[in-house]
This record gives sequence, structure tokens and C-alpha cells, in this order.
Amino acid sequence: MAVKRSEDYAHLQAAFDALNNGDELLIAPGEYFGGGAETTKIPLSADGRGIYVLTPKTNITVTPLGEVIIAPCCVTDGIFLLGCSNWTFGRGLTIRDAYGDGYFVDGRKVNYFFHTPRAHTGGFHLCECSDISVDTPIIYDNEVGFHPEDGDHITLLDANIYNNGQAGIRNKDCAFLTIQNCRTFNNGLYTNRVHQNPALTERASMQGLCFYGGDDLLVDGLISYGNQEDAILNYCGNMPRTATRVTIRNCQLQANKKGEHPLVVSYINMADSTWEISNNGLWNETEPAGGYLRIDPPSDPHTPWTPPAGYSNPLSFAQMALYLERLNPLSVGNYLLKELPSEIIPVPPRSRFARFEQAIMGRRPAPGIYDDNGNFLMKGEATPFSFTGSVQPLDPQEMITVPEGRDFSEARKIYTTYKLQVADRATGVNADTVILPEGEFEVRSVAPYQGRILAHYKVVVVR
Repeated sequence: MAVKRSEDYAHLQAAFDALNNGDELLIAPGEYFGGGAETTKIPLSADGRGIYVLTPKTNITVTPLGEVIIAPCCVTDGIFLLGCSNWTFGRGLTIRDAYGDGYFVDGRKVNYFFHTPRAHTGGFHLCECSDISVDTPIIYDNEVGFHPEDGDHITLLDANIYNNGQAGIRNKDCAFLTIQNCRTFNNGLYTNRVHQNPALTERASMQGLCFYGGDDLLVDGLISYGNQEDAILNYCGNMPRTATRVTIRNCQLQANKKGEHPLVVSYINMADSTWEISNNGLWNETEPAGGYLRIDPPSDPHTPWTPPAGYSNPLSFAQMALYLERLNPLSVGNYLLKELPSEIIPVPPRSRFARFEQAIMGRRPAPGIYDDNGNFLMKGEATPFSFTGSVQPLDPQEMITVPEGRDFSEARKIYTTYKLQVADRATGVNADTVILPEGEFEVRSVAPYQGRILAHYKVVVVR
């Protein structure tokens, strides 16, 4: 494994090109602009496009060392991975102003989505990838926000995805997709910005979350509101089938701008799939006219589903509850939201993960001695202190530093400009204690990274 630093390369694309299997890339904080931007203070790539990884690479960790903004500002994807596996993207990443257009191979444009000339992608685009984890990104003002297709085991955590021209999240036939504690709002609104891709039309998906096929999908804790179309849509369209084995739970879903359905399972009879829809809060200002669930048959997407006796289409809230429970006994506990919770407001365009801004408390022990049993005897009181840093999980290679007998989940790494101290038996210095939300951690190692843009330390701590 090698640790590579973005500041050691002419542009960010070159740093991604240099990655070998098992490497970690540390991205210095800053705004990385593409060819359509007014300034190229920190260039994104040599040709002004977004980040493209077209040669499959595995076991890669991408760690922003603070707020990293990727802004191509042209017709391109923000980040595109093809055939990659076991990638982890840490906190602090923002992708904006990527207007979508497939990807390029040897100067030739290849549109991947549906293999048609209308490759509306943009944002964060994963093709035929597996075991990809993206933690706490902010994705806005792109064509599509987050777009996995034809892959498996993709995890999106704590994302804020908003103001994208089409769907906030669009899944195309990706299996084992997990969307955990994310927010999608104000997507599908073409008036949000002037897009530079002349091929764009309003005929495409404009939901908070859209499924085009896929199996074993988990949506947990999604907050979706203010989108041009539905909060969640299961769509067959020109796909051979719709999504199956889907769990939607603990979500808060608002009807779209038109006052229509907060949750739509479209072009499928739900009896043909295994869906669990439970413990979700739903809000529709236009009920009963708008309803809460619409079901259309796959045979003819233009012919509404004929509901059983006593049901309408779309279903009212009461009808939806009865219908879902009849199909799946686990589909219970859904409830009405009388209004959107006050804390559901758009986040500002800039990430809250500015460079090392997370406040962390610590304690520095007084000097002491070690007794014959190896116990540290402190002479004096510990001194409290505070610093700022970016806390990240360990990647697989770094886990070998965890002491034997300790669980890997009990270790973290912290990037900070503050120099912490480790234990030194020869001088009687004991290690600093770092206080995180999970508990108290002891500093095990401190490695300096004196880069040209931001000098800092990587600190490994163990509970």
C-alpha cells in the first residue's frame, strides 16, 4: 500500500491515474475546477473534464483532508468509476456543476446510461462497480446527483443531494444498494440553473430517488421533499424489469411540487415483488386528490392499474396501509406528517466539512514513570486541550496497526494540524487521550505529512 497526496500531482486526475491497487489518496482541501470554470486555481484535469477512472482498480481509499469541491463546470461527470471494487470515499467531498455526458475513451464519447446518445449523468457516476462506500457527500447543481448502474453492494451514507437537474439518486439495475440517512430535495427542477448540455429535456427522471431495476435495495432514513416528481419512483420504462426485494423504512417523504404522490411504485404490480414499506412519515398537501401510492401495471405503462374493489388509484393513506400490509405483513407503521419538520431545510452550498474543522477534545497526562508491571504512574493532573481535525475509519491496510486483541471498530484515524503525543517509555511520556462521541481513545501513532498546500499529521487512535 502507498499513500499518495493530490498536491504532488499537476492536477487531481493525475493523482487518480497514479493509484495502484491498495493505495490511499489524500486530497488536499480546496476547489478543483474544470475547463468550464472562470478560474483554474487548482486544476481538476488536463482537459477540463471531471475525474474518470476507466481502468478497474481495487481496494482504494480516498480521504479528503477537509472540504474538497469537485466542480467541472462543463458537460462531463463529476466522478466516474468503471469496473472498480472496494473503494471508500471519506467525508468532506462536494460535487457540483457536472452536467453529464457519459464518458470518454481515447477522445471518443461513449454514453453508458442506456447506451443512447442522451447520457444524462453528471454528479457521482458508478458503472459496473462493486463494494463502493461514499460517506457524507454533498452533491448539487449537477445533471443527476448520484448514479450507480449495473453494479452491486454500493453504500451511500449521510448524503445531501439537491438542486440537480434530474433525479437526486438514480439507480439503474444495481443490486444490494444501501441508501442510509440521506436527504434529496429540490431535484428535477430545470429552472434551478442553466444547464450547458443542449441534449437535455424534461422527459427524464426528476424524482428524489428513482429505481430502474435492481435487487435487494435498502432505503433507510431518507428525507425527500420538494422534488419535481415523486419522492421515490420504481420505473420500468425501457428496462426489462423493475426493482425487486426493496425495503423502504424510517423515511420522511413529501409529495412533489405538483402535489402528487410522495411514494410511487410505477409500472409494476407490487404482488410480483417483495417490498417492505414500513415506519415512513408521508406528507401530501393535496390529499385526498393526490393520494399516497400509485401502482401501474408493467404491461402498459400508459394504462393505470385497476385497483381491487374498494380501492382507488392513487391510493389514499388508509387504502395504502391496508394494501401494503396485505402484500407484506412487515409493511406497517407508516404515518402521516402534518408538516415538514422544521429542521428539514436546504444545507448551504459549501460543505460543513471545511478543512479540519471538527472540534475534538483531549487530555494530556502529566509526566510519570512506568512500574515493573508496565503500568503508567502519572505525577500530577492531566491537562485538557482541544483541537480540530477530520475523523475517518481505518482502511484494511491500516488495521494491522491495531493492537492484538482489539476490535478493528475500536480504532480511528484523525487528520489534523495539531501535533498529538504518543507514549515514550524512555522519557516517561504517556499518550494523549482523544475524546470522540464513541468514547475515549488513546493515541497510538503520529505520522507527519508536510505537504506544499497543507502540512498536517495522520494520527491513529485506539479505544
